[in-house]
Amino acid sequence: RKELAVLRNEAEGLLRNYADTMRDNVDQIPDELKSQAGEAFAALREAKDDSTIAPEEMKSLMEALQNRLLDIGRIIYGQLSGSGGGRASGGSAQPSGGDVDDLSDLLAEDGMTGEFDNDATITADYEAVED
Repeated sequence: RKELAVLRNEAEGLLRNYADTMRDNVDQIPDELKSQAGEAFAALREAKDDSTIAPEEMKSLMEALQNRLLDIGRIIYGQLSGSGGGRASGGSAQPSGGDVDDLSDLLAEDGMTGEFDNDATITADYEAVED
């Protein structure tokens, strides 16, 4: 029962990931892959609410959707790196020296020095929850 609850939470995350990925990249994904991913999404969404599903079956459906999302990611990444943007084209993710100096000046103007001597420790009460 606990394993199935954990799997359902993971499935929710995958379903949200699918929805976000499709919303943001629908034009870049080939129709065949959209169809395959849509079928995997629908199967997992239905299974997530099935109280009689076996954990192994849920894992299998999650893996199917995860694999389609990985395929989509490869296509999107390939298009991005092929278009001359990003690190794959030799671009640097590090700012130039001037950018670092400008950032340091801006932080100093705002009173942010990067010193953390005055950090306070946060305390919190908690209550253990048993199954």
